[in-house]
Amino acid sequence: MQKEILAELKALREAVAILAGTQEMKPEKQLSPAVLNKVAKEFKKLDRKNKEWIQEHDLYGIFRGTNYGVGKYLREELKFTQWLMKGKSYYYNRKAIMDLVKELKSRKVNLARYIELKNQQAKFEAWVKTAAAQNKMVAYQLPDDMYEVETWRAPRPSERLIIAELERLKTEFEEMKMGEYIDIYKSFAVHKIDYMFAKFRDETYRQRCKKWIENYNYAKRALAELKNENDFTI
Repeated sequence: MQKEILAELKALREAVAILAGTQEMKPEKQLSPAVLNKVAKEFKKLDRKNKEWIQEHDLYGIFRGTNYGVGKYLREELKFTQWLMKGKSYYYNRKAIMDLVKELKSRKVNLARYIELKNQQAKFEAWVKTAAAQNKMVAYQLPDDMYEVETWRAPRPSERLIIAELERLKTEFEEMKMGEYIDIYKSFAVHKIDYMFAKFRDETYRQRCKKWIENYNYAKRALAELKNENDFTI
């Protein structure tokens, strides 16, 4: 498909070059109306085919809120296959993109927000792994007196204690109307995108929302560790 489109683009450029110079030719060498009509039809045909493909920057207007990298996300994370490359530019099949838009709409998914959510979760998981790695014993030359110094893991809290904390957080969430600034997706909370107006928000309230998100995600993670599941909701 890519080779076909490139070949037709080349043919179109050649036809335009001929048309551009045809008025300078002698009458007997100018293109006939039949040839011009054929070129016009081919141009319309190619124009329709070109509209079947959209460029990378067009995706930003289709998936509102996304920016540079959304095409790569579609290709690598969502396994979008209806694309081709010309030089360093990517082109995407318009119909396939529109089908994707409908599918996301039916699932009530904002792609920009979904990408933000996955990025936040990845950062959180990376932080958890880093914190865990820092607590691991590393290999060193051990002193001679390092024997018989043992301990055991501290008792885990009961689920009721963590659930009570989540209930407290839920009450605070509702009383402080934090839903205006925080999104909760199953078992993970994320601050709403508010870059342009962040400086005009009450700083104390913003910090309280930030702390609430940290406490909520921490409690959800602790409960998941106890229950060995990630979809518990309150």
